[in-house]
Amino acid sequence: MKYILVLLFVLVIGIKSDTVKDITGDYKDPNHPEGYRHIELSGEWKLNVVGKDDEKSEEWRLKGRICPKTLHLSVDFTPKAP
Repeated sequence: MKYILVLLFVLVIGIKSDTVKDITGDYKDPNHPEGYRHIELSGEWKLNVVGKDDEKSEEWRLKGRICPKTLHLSVDFTPKAP
């Protein structure tokens, strides 16, 4: 599985691939080993991250965007904050 790090409630990842669709899929967050993260495209340069921190927590859904120039992802984790 792929790993992501969540820092300061905003995720920024550089994409190395030639196509944006290559970022879709399932990811693990080492800060939440019992949970999951799933990235899906939701339109041109837009994405959703669906996740769960552990078996007991509720599933959450966040919105993000992809910068067309740099192909960096930005996801606002503020709505997930306690």
